[in-house]
Amino acid sequence: MTRPELRIRFDASIAADLPFGLSFLLNPFWCITMEKIVADFLRHAGLPVSKSYVSKLIRSHPDYPSILSIADAFEQLGISYQVSRTENSEINRLESPFLIHLNRNKGEVAEIRHKKDLTEAIRADWSGIVVQVASKTQVPDLENSSEFKKERRRLTGSIVILVAVTCVLLTSAWPGFALHGVVLAGLSVIGLALGILLTFKDFGAGSALLSALCGRGKVTDCNDVLKSKGASIKGIKLSGVTVVFFAWSLANVGLFFSDHFAYGIAMLWVSALLSLPMVLYSVHYQAFKIKSWCRICMMVNLILLCQAVILSFSVDLSVILTSSFFLDALKSFFVLAIASGSFYLIQSLISEISVLRQNVVEDLRIINSVDAFRSLLFKQKRIRAESFNYELTVGSPHASMTIMVACNLYCNPCKEKHMKLMNMLQGNEENVRVVFRFALSGNDEGREISSNQYLIQFWLLNIHGRDDESVRTRDLLHDWFSAMNLVRFQRSHPLPIGTDFSQAKLIESKHIEWFDQVYIEFTPTFFLNWYQIPTVYTLDHLKILLPALISEDMIQTELSESFVKS
Repeated sequence: MTRPELRIRFDASIAADLPFGLSFLLNPFWCITMEKIVADFLRHAGLPVSKSYVSKLIRSHPDYPSILSIADAFEQLGISYQVSRTENSEINRLESPFLIHLNRNKGEVAEIRHKKDLTEAIRADWSGIVVQVASKTQVPDLENSSEFKKERRRLTGSIVILVAVTCVLLTSAWPGFALHGVVLAGLSVIGLALGILLTFKDFGAGSALLSALCGRGKVTDCNDVLKSKGASIKGIKLSGVTVVFFAWSLANVGLFFSDHFAYGIAMLWVSALLSLPMVLYSVHYQAFKIKSWCRICMMVNLILLCQAVILSFSVDLSVILTSSFFLDALKSFFVLAIASGSFYLIQSLISEISVLRQNVVEDLRIINSVDAFRSLLFKQKRIRAESFNYELTVGSPHASMTIMVACNLYCNPCKEKHMKLMNMLQGNEENVRVVFRFALSGNDEGREISSNQYLIQFWLLNIHGRDDESVRTRDLLHDWFSAMNLVRFQRSHPLPIGTDFSQAKLIESKHIEWFDQVYIEFTPTFFLNWYQIPTVYTLDHLKILLPALISEDMIQTELSESFVKS
């Protein structure tokens, strides 16, 4: 399918109306977003992708949400893929998993992993479009690899923290009241998790878990309850109260139960009694006011009742009138204040972050637009389309796009950008070539043979003119930037004793003269077909733009001026 055909737009997700910041925070664990479905699909296909990075690539695409935004994300990741129209009779022959496009609602994307998924999808108005990928053990995109490792470390860290917190609670509870501590702490954890789910539901998030718990029925619908007037009291949402209450209960378990068992039981008993009116209000409101039930709300009510019953059989009322109890009650009150303030502070910060991230992603969609890039590029400095007789080049000499790099062999930013540039070029060598020009470095002061001259001479003798010149030039520059030291480079890339460097010196002099003529202010500086790439655009932006630039033949006659040999 062509790029125009891939611009089929559809509803991004159940959580499509969520602020970007919130969906970013919830994804990939809670929201059923289009980009989460795609990331899960890639994982199921055996590809080690970072879910957050895939989400960023797709959401920042100027044609988001569309099949094109998915296809270009695959291009940037270096994943082989195919988008095609398939007949119903042929789809059963496809190897799963794969993605399909559905016409229902505003358009959806769905992953097919099993035969039953396929039957349901065809029944749900399948458009005939299928997206397939080739399974690999590695994804060449370096940033994806970095983000994937970070996600693995975060997951490991989260598991360690969860296990550690559980152990702390259990060991704190064990000395005085093992069973009570475990049960009450467990109920508080479950209640806290349900409160968080209610808060997510308030924000409009969707997930398989939420769908299962809040599935619509004749008399059950969480949305009816949570969006009703009774779900908040004087502007305070009961979902937030639930989170604060159970966080406070859990904190009380940790604060009092190891050393002040009787006081802790009494404290929680008082709090459980105070929660009972809310349970009665919740049940009465759902049964008689809106006549619809929220399953999660009823689970919360059940947990509160269980806590009240357990505590009623455990409490020693005589401790309530002691001075120590009032001191502990004061401490608990401060914990409640901290829990309340923290929750509403975090809630407001999420709202602000949501707005900021939404602005960022909208800016990225503008920056990643080919029209915006072209408009800005043509306003930049244009240099003479001039080629030297000997050019260190990576990529096909017949490529329609030329990226000229003005760099310094001892420049750390040049090293960093070189790695990104080579990563971007991977898989695009037939369409893009990269030409390197080297500045004179202060590190070569006093040397008879400069680093530029040695590198160029080695290239002339061992690489230039070979069939694999492009690959060997890429490897040579990689070796240099890995060492960035002439002595070490000479040891790994020796030249014969008595080598004549006159040709290398001539080429270096042309490079230096070119730097002066073009007036390069800093290294690295990049030119795309003789136009200086705007400073607002990084190589990351150019990588995102590259598929569109190549396929839409953006480099037209005004850009594709032939080399002038010199």
